[in-house]
Amino acid sequence: MTPILFTPPSDNRKTGGYIYNARIAAILEPKGLLQHEFVPPERLAERLTATDLCGQPTVVLDSLYLSHSDTLVAARRRTAERGQRWLLLAHLLPSQETDGRRERESEAAALPLFDAAIVPSNYMSAALSQRGFRPHQIAVCHPGTDRSRRLVTGGQLVTGGQLVTGGQNDAPQILTIANWIPRKNLEDVLEALGRLESFNWNWHIVGFADPHSAYVRRLQERIRHNRQSARIICHGTLESHALDHLWAEADLFVLATHFESYGMVFAEALSHGVPVVAPRVGGIPEIVESGRSGLLYDPAKPSALRACLQILLSDAELRRSFAQAGAAAAERLPRWEDSAHRFAAVCHGA
Repeated sequence: MTPILFTPPSDNRKTGGYIYNARIAAILEPKGLLQHEFVPPERLAERLTATDLCGQPTVVLDSLYLSHSDTLVAARRRTAERGQRWLLLAHLLPSQETDGRRERESEAAALPLFDAAIVPSNYMSAALSQRGFRPHQIAVCHPGTDRSRRLVTGGQLVTGGQLVTGGQNDAPQILTIANWIPRKNLEDVLEALGRLESFNWNWHIVGFADPHSAYVRRLQERIRHNRQSARIICHGTLESHALDHLWAEADLFVLATHFESYGMVFAEALSHGVPVVAPRVGGIPEIVESGRSGLLYDPAKPSALRACLQILLSDAELRRSFAQAGAAAAERLPRWEDSAHRFAAVCHGA
């Protein structure tokens, strides 16, 4: 039977994990190499023990289900005699998102239920190794990228804001793509740019902002009362054509995230020829080479983010150099077809 991937439903599928699952499924499902179903956590045990899965050799479960360890334990017990192979698609672990006791306990109970795991980065491979998985149980399947959006004119790479803003006398356009959640740490970018008011810049923020979130409301209030609020443009979520326009205008991509297991958006920045400023955390250094395609900073140093932004805002030639190196690096990253075939091979036990 065809391997099946279960993903919890969500009102916001503009996250790295949901995009990864969707892109992989879009390639493999038409070829009969994967099924993809959205199953609410409260229905997962019922679905896993359904009669149509009796002969199912491989079930892939998104790591979002790890917070429901009681459900997973009960389902595994009821399907023990079926010989199902359970694969964990470990985009993120509960203890990495929220380092609380309940999350750690649920994760510890759920992880031993899995026969193997698919991870998006070498960083996540190491994280699972620390939690008891052996090397042969872990398969790294990096997210794919689309072909570079760079344009070449007269042998020169034309990238980012050069397509629209036209020169270093115009205000550099800074882009951040992130959902408005504490882990993405938008407030640190706001603080850093607020201390660079003598520089000419515009900051574009793209991402889902839950209107019911107290965190979102506080951050919106801070932006409204910031002295540079006229230079901060909040776009909400955007479809690909509108986002492509912002990428074409961007001179710099910045994200002060507390943690990323991989960080697909950084690979996307490189493919658009946009230099990156980001913390040296998680899987980001696997994508961005500091001093070549962007600047990575130590998040423990309070002024490090501001210093990196100041360097790149004041040096258009350095931005161009980073853009060229980043676009070249993006050409060496796997494409979605490569990632999907790797994913299928792991699911089929290759």
